[in-house]
Amino acid sequence: MLKKTLILNGEQRRVVADPAHTLLKVLREQLFLTGTKDVRGPAGKAARTVILDGSPTDAGELVMREVPEDARVITIEGVGTAQCLHPLQVTWIINGVAKAGFFSPGLIVRAKALLDQEGNPAPEQVAAAFEGCEGACGAEALDAAVKAVLDAARLMSGTASVEELWLKAKGEPYTPGAELAQREEVAKVTGAARFGCDVGIGLPANTLYARLVCPGVLGARILSIDTASALRTPGVLQVLTASDIPGSNRLGATGKILADRTLSRGNEAVAIVLACHKGLAAEAACEVVAKLEADDSAPDASAPGAVGSGLSGAALPEPTVVFAYLNSKGRLVVQTQKPDINAAAIAAGIGIDPSALVIEALPVASGVDHGTDASAEAAACAAVLVTKQPVFLEL
Repeated sequence: MLKKTLILNGEQRRVVADPAHTLLKVLREQLFLTGTKDVRGPAGKAARTVILDGSPTDAGELVMREVPEDARVITIEGVGTAQCLHPLQVTWIINGVAKAGFFSPGLIVRAKALLDQEGNPAPEQVAAAFEGCEGACGAEALDAAVKAVLDAARLMSGTASVEELWLKAKGEPYTPGAELAQREEVAKVTGAARFGCDVGIGLPANTLYARLVCPGVLGARILSIDTASALRTPGVLQVLTASDIPGSNRLGATGKILADRTLSRGNEAVAIVLACHKGLAAEAACEVVAKLEADDSAPDASAPGAVGSGLSGAALPEPTVVFAYLNSKGRLVVQTQKPDINAAAIAAGIGIDPSALVIEALPVASGVDHGTDASAEAAACAAVLVTKQPVFLEL
């Protein structure tokens, strides 16, 4: 471990961190500054941006041993707040760029670094500042972001007013505080909006971390599922299979929450591992052995079942996550990025009244589709009913 002092958003902060951990991990998981996003794929460069000693920096590529002592770090939380928006955040809302909210904080931070050095940038300079961010929010949104930066420069120099920009963009007179009334957009431009990648941070201490075991052999028959080795892993509370699911274990007319006899879908899970830490859940899931018998058209399936989500989450910029818990009224709440999932089917499959199930939709990165399959949500809900503890599942 190393001890390091940062000047973070203008305040001195001392942190103790693993020298191999990234600055991004420390900002998000130790300091709970989640406006800087942990994003997969080529678009991540935009969302992971902070200002380090005056320069835009990918916090996900910089490990703590390389961060200078007394480094000055600015995250989106240090640019402006909901009560005092930076001109960039105002023009982001005026120009409608905030709708691409998942990537807005990083783009705004990049823009601030530019305006701190060049108060009156040319369009080409703004475009250069966003180089490599084209995959973040699409060409149209990126063009709007360039315009928002130029408008912010005019606001800061006094050559334009909010009233003028609002009327031109919205076609209606500006009312003082109108930008603050756009609460969802304000949350996005200040980094306060909570997306899927943020759900697993700061969870209750008794939360269980879940991992699905998906053999991925379509059409194979399940002969047995051996969970004994997984259960011996320290920190593992339970491993649930189909027989442990309260209710019918059915999900709609033909689906199952956890497969019990055959694998009818390539992404179907046979077990859910519950542990006190995400890493332990993944480790224990590798110890679950699903003995399968493949049909003539399937590959050999006699080996232990493969571990994973069975979904295409790795191709998405944000993970697919589920967080389920019992609220103070005894209702089962499930937070999901799939607002159109079949809540009635989940309730029937886990044996509860539909009125006892609450679906809370999480914001989703622009252009990302997490699908409508509800098996992961149903498995997490079943785990909550069995353990009486909150359950977090990431695919």
